Amino acid sequence: MLTATGADFSLRAELILPTLLRSRAGETPDAVFAREIGGPSRTYAEMHDGALAHGAYFQQLGIAREEVVATFLPASIRALEIWLGLSWAGAIEAALNTGYRHQLLADVLNDTRATVVVTTSDFVPRLVEVAGLLEHVDRLVLIDVDERDIPSSPVDGWAMLPGADAGATAFEVSSFKEPRLEDTSCVLYTSGTTGPSKGVVIPWAQMLESGRTIIPVEHMDADDVFYCPYAPCHITGKAYFYSMLLVGGGYVVKQQFRTSDFWPEVVEYGCTTTLLQGAMAHFLLNQAPSPLEQNNPLDKVIVAPVIAEVQELERRFGVRVGTVYNMTELSCPLVSDGWVNDGIGSCGTVREGVTVRLVDDLDREVPVGEIGELVVRHDDPWTMSTGYLRRPEATVQANRNNWFHTGDTFYRDEHDRYFFVDRKKDAIRRRGENISSAEVEREVRPFPGVKEVAAVAAESEFGEDEVRLIIVEEPGISVEPAELHEFLKTRMAAYMLPRYIDIVDSIPKTETQKIQKNLLRKLPISDTTWEAPQRRASK
Repeated sequence: MLTATGADFSLRAELILPTLLRSRAGETPDAVFAREIGGPSRTYAEMHDGALAHGAYFQQLGIAREEVVATFLPASIRALEIWLGLSWAGAIEAALNTGYRHQLLADVLNDTRATVVVTTSDFVPRLVEVAGLLEHVDRLVLIDVDERDIPSSPVDGWAMLPGADAGATAFEVSSFKEPRLEDTSCVLYTSGTTGPSKGVVIPWAQMLESGRTIIPVEHMDADDVFYCPYAPCHITGKAYFYSMLLVGGGYVVKQQFRTSDFWPEVVEYGCTTTLLQGAMAHFLLNQAPSPLEQNNPLDKVIVAPVIAEVQELERRFGVRVGTVYNMTELSCPLVSDGWVNDGIGSCGTVREGVTVRLVDDLDREVPVGEIGELVVRHDDPWTMSTGYLRRPEATVQANRNNWFHTGDTFYRDEHDRYFFVDRKKDAIRRRGENISSAEVEREVRPFPGVKEVAAVAAESEFGEDEVRLIIVEEPGISVEPAELHEFLKTRMAAYMLPRYIDIVDSIPKTETQKIQKNLLRKLPISDTTWEAPQRRASK
């Protein structure tokens, strides 16, 4: 893959992320690469040194090669250095969403089988709350605490450890081995659709392929700076970091997207490019116009999923828009033609190195114009997930008939452009997060008075989904939606909280007693539907 500037991003070992960072550190050690909003910055050399420091520290802790280490960290430069350090040590990061709490947090940690959790002091109470449910954890590494201030253990059998000295510059690295394309880069948890969350095992070849296709790197250069308000537990929080290292540009880390912060921070940090998920694009368009919209360095934006108002976004903000379709298990099978938006809402066309089909329920290909599930194959080895962590049955099911099944339905036109239609399964996507309806339902059921519950997607005015609960009450016991909502705040991540709650007499089921969620999704929002007060933080 040759870029407009002659750079070669083809799949090869020297472009594996830790190795590439080492090369950048040798070539331009003092060039600033990563900056944190309101926080520190790192040159290439400083970031590489930080990664090595963490790698040496994990080896000193006795972390074995291919051992899984859980990280429970917000977006930060330090979180990225820890990921790279684990790779140099030969270990595997399982990056957990900091929104996890209660049973979901315990389930995912148990699934990793990690004995070590790397986190900050802020998240210790969350872990202590589920200590009795954890089967493997025995050490917490607190990266915001040094050895002098390490607290006593809040749980019998747990050791509390300080973080590594990321400012050190001399390490024993002779035992480090070069990562290979087939080695696991990390495990990222993606929501199940009707079952528990699954850990997606991502090889370095897949991460490289994602980094060079999730944004048009062939049309970018060292002057580009990416604004990233995405957590390191998501592929977006890692692949765009990779993209900017490939082009030799800059990377700006933001813990969480806030509409009011966007333009001032883009200007302050000189950001030229970013990803706007559909809801974020709507939030910006819904703001009153401001001078910063035009007087800023931003000129290239990935919008995914692409919104109907994409041409308005281009005109109003003076940007070029591209798009991409991706899943954690894949590496961007559908992409736009560089920074050229077709203006008709497609997800682009099939990129080089990938084969796709649209198929019916029996995996038979459907004709042009008809709706089918997108199934995918990658040409090069190790460029898609090797499976779900310790879930061979789920891995086989997702890859049945030697095609990866996305669970998403599309149609394609006569020009081979692909248009997203719907999610085939019962996942809900809100604010860029995939939500398992089963996990939402599990947290609702313990509330007094709930006899049956179904969680479904409701249409959002911001282009994605809202969570809607359909509830049947126990005889003689009333469920107050506002009280249920408050109850759920202590049991689930904020992005999982329902916006709508309906109390009904019965829930439709099939003859085999499966809930017919396709019918529930069609129920209109009515005067009897309870709606949660809108949360400023979500906008």
